[in-house]
Amino acid sequence: MEDKKLIEIYEQQFSNCTAEITSKITQLQAVSGYNRQNAILAIERLIDECKELLEQMELEIRGAGKDSRDIYQSRLKAYKAELDRQEKDFKQSVIVIGTEATNRDELFFNGSDVFVPDEQKQKLLDNSHKLERTGSKITGGYRTVLETEEIGKNILNDLGSQRETLQRSRNRVYEIDGNLGKSSRILSSENCRIVQNKILLVIVGIIMIGLIFCVLYLTIRRRS
Repeated sequence: MEDKKLIEIYEQQFSNCTAEITSKITQLQAVSGYNRQNAILAIERLIDECKELLEQMELEIRGAGKDSRDIYQSRLKAYKAELDRQEKDFKQSVIVIGTEATNRDELFFNGSDVFVPDEQKQKLLDNSHKLERTGSKITGGYRTVLETEEIGKNILNDLGSQRETLQRSRNRVYEIDGNLGKSSRILSSENCRIVQNKILLVIVGIIMIGLIFCVLYLTIRRRS
């Protein structure tokens, strides 16, 4: 059940992420220069985040039940196809709005017309990409930690409830055991009384028979 809940959370996050990618790709045509480069970096970061969500989703699906696994695997396949389509649309949009070199030139010329060498620009761009991806991974990891912590809290609460239930059941067992002990002692006492009464009846019967024989004996003797 927890696996299913976590998969649904990943699905919601993926849906939000792909919707944001579509929105930013649409807005890409309307921006230029520095803003365009920032938009491209943001889309790349979102695509990486979606890929990480799909990886997490795939791991959770492997641990799901067979019936649920088949359904989620079909959905996962559709999600991957959707992300591939968006990634192709993004690359096509970048080609349409101009070459990557032109975009870098626009980014690295400021108001005082200071020129930055291509090699240094490429290094700065690579570092920027790495920082963006690292930040995205950290954010995703933190989100996963929070979700795991929430699941852990729920499990601890369930264990606490089960412990209380077991404690109450054990107390009831102790009470029943005590009642059975009392009942056993009462039955033993009653059995002893029954045995004593039987012995008394036998003794009384023997005495009565003895008295009868004595009376008969005396009566016969007097007559003779």
